[in-house]
Amino acid sequence: MITGVQDVYHEVQDMRRALAFYRDLLGLRVTDESEDWSAFDVGGVRVGLDSTEGKPTPKRAILTFKTTDIRADVKRLRAEGVKFVGEIGDYPWGSVVVFGDSEGNLLKLMQPLKEPKPLPPSTRETRNPGPRFLRRRRHEGLGRRRRGA
Repeated sequence: MITGVQDVYHEVQDMRRALAFYRDLLGLRVTDESEDWSAFDVGGVRVGLDSTEGKPTPKRAILTFKTTDIRADVKRLRAEGVKFVGEIGDYPWGSVVVFGDSEGNLLKLMQPLKEPKPLPPSTRETRNPGPRFLRRRRHEGLGRRRRGA
């Protein structure tokens, strides 16, 4: 089932230059940053930059819909006559497929990997103590032992 917009993104030739424009000039908050993909939160919508590694870009925005079951949605849309460009691609970050709308615009459908469930508070402290827990333990004399002690 399609549940919302995953992201809207532009393809960019120079990621550093594009990041500077969107972050520094437009003042957008960066949520992801790498040489290949960077993203910003714009009022709850993820706006992304996808690197073409210097190759010319077609100067278009790409709308990606988020789904909870990409395979069921592809089957349903194919049954309605929607044309797909290739098959579903499965990647470490999720699954994606490209399809065309009634006017020939390309759209994407993406199923992100499911987020792992957070640990309950009682196990979170024992598995990953964090700075506050370690400071408390040191204060109680239970911190790191000195060498030779």
